[in-house]
Amino acid sequence: MATAEEFRKRGIGRSVMQAAIDAAWAEDAYKIMLMTGQKRGARGFYEALGFDCEDKFGMVLRRA
Repeated sequence: MATAEEFRKRGIGRSVMQAAIDAAWAEDAYKIMLMTGQKRGARGFYEALGFDCEDKFGMVLRRA
C-alpha cells in the first residue's frame, strides 16, 4: 500500500493496515507477512504496527 504524499501523517495508512491486520486475525491467520523496499523509509512505519524484520529474509531476482 502507499499513501500519496499530500495525505501522509493523517493516520490513513495506519488505519488501512490495521483493518487488514484485523481482517487477517478474524480469519484465523497464524501470521502476516509483508515486503517493503529498503530505500523508502517505510520500515519504521511497519515496525510501529508490530511487524518485525528479524524473522524472515526476502530476496528478489529481477530480469536483466
